[in-house]
Amino acid sequence: MLAVLAVLALACVPPRAGALALHLGAVIAFYALAKLLEWGDATVFAATQGGVSGHSLKHLVAACAALPVIAALRAGPPQGTIAASSPRFPREASTIRQGRAR
Repeated sequence: MLAVLAVLALACVPPRAGALALHLGAVIAFYALAKLLEWGDATVFAATQGGVSGHSLKHLVAACAALPVIAALRAGPPQGTIAASSPRFPREASTIRQGRAR
């Protein structure tokens, strides 16, 4: 429970300049939906006439919580930041070296 409160507190802190554009609200929404499916395990199982349980769907939805994180990592740091010129992000670094970044 303490971890959930810590994540919610971090969601309220404004992002630092140059930080990855992570949509923490989407991560929290996926987590909340996963918890609801976990709590309603038997109800989901009955509603689908034994086709799938809430526990199984919980794992699927919880895995989807990684999608906003993956999207932020793929997008890389904002242009014009020190992190953008890092060798870790070669595409952005070459753009900055060629003078096309703003």
